[in-house]
Amino acid sequence: FYARADAHLVAAWDRRDRIQRLTAPRPAAAGTSDDRASDEPSDGASSDAPDATGDAPDVTEGTTSGTDDRTDAGADEPGAPGDGSDTETDSETDTEAGDEPSPRPAPAAEEDLVTLLVVSDLHCNTGMAPLIRTAVERSGASVVLNAGDTTMNGTAVETFSVDTFATAVPKGVTMVVADGNHDSVETSAQERANGQTVLDGKVVEVEGIRILGDRDPLETRLGLGSQPPREETPEEYAARLTEVACAEQEDGDPIDLLLIHTPRMGNEALDSGCVPNQVSGHMHTRSGPERTGGGVRYVSGSTAGAVKDQLRIGPLKGTAEMTVLRFDPERRRIVDWQLVQIGTDESAKVWPRIAWPTPSGEPVVEEAGTEVGTESDVPDGDAPVDAPAGGEPAGEG
Repeated sequence: FYARADAHLVAAWDRRDRIQRLTAPRPAAAGTSDDRASDEPSDGASSDAPDATGDAPDVTEGTTSGTDDRTDAGADEPGAPGDGSDTETDSETDTEAGDEPSPRPAPAAEEDLVTLLVVSDLHCNTGMAPLIRTAVERSGASVVLNAGDTTMNGTAVETFSVDTFATAVPKGVTMVVADGNHDSVETSAQERANGQTVLDGKVVEVEGIRILGDRDPLETRLGLGSQPPREETPEEYAARLTEVACAEQEDGDPIDLLLIHTPRMGNEALDSGCVPNQVSGHMHTRSGPERTGGGVRYVSGSTAGAVKDQLRIGPLKGTAEMTVLRFDPERRRIVDWQLVQIGTDESAKVWPRIAWPTPSGEPVVEEAGTEVGTESDVPDGDAPVDAPAGGEPAGEG
């Protein structure tokens, strides 16, 4: 199953590369001011709109009937209205009439962008390891962001899974991990033994990107439910990360990304205006990127194709997802995102690049009594089958 799916992923990526080459704008003539990258993201149109070649925006390989694999739970289309995506590649040009625009660094050239691959909720499905390697190699990613739940129970015997996913990352590529509620201190030790950067509440800098995160404040053990793994409540966890992010901003060296497992644990940090971007997992359903508080939040779907109550290994239970991000180190912002999907029928989709929303950076005043919520040991599953494009982003459950 996974070997065939990997072959379909390679074919889908080949076709996407051809489309991007054919639709790339010609270099601007001498003396013009067009400094956009040669492979701009799309404008966030829904999946029913054709791209510049007339093709549907998703590149699908491996379906047997010639139709898109749209019936898998969680296979909703990216870039639909309401997801918070910018309608243009660079929305930072908005200024009031007569205002003097503040100087900004010029956009980085294509070759200067830092590429990252997001994976999450692997849950011991080692069958996806070769496909992760394919996605890293074909995207040119130099960083893999793992949003947690690499294992199912955080036990010593699951080191096989941790080791297998580590081998999926080519030499020279850094994996940064925010362990989830199904992981453990033991899991973190296994990941560090494989040379991975495991977040522990301090800011780390990877490829010029300043990343903050920590392992989830709760631990879930199958059959036992969730309980705090240390003497810190979820509310204290959220406040601590917010304090670190704002202290870094006050020192003049703000963070670029908050990587945590459970999305809502970052609400306070996003509302503070000190976190421009947050990447999470946990829900097994993708949502965003959407403006939240003063920043932008993206929740990754499960790279294992996991759905509610079906974390076990084997053939995919739902659509497996990975996401490619590109970061401009000069302007210190995420430029665009690109979704990669593997269907339960072995098909593969590589979507076009879509512009990443611009965070406002403005703090939000919380209403009295607002608390950081906690969630059950298993999230609420994927989005409804055949969810219409343009609907509201999936909630956290």
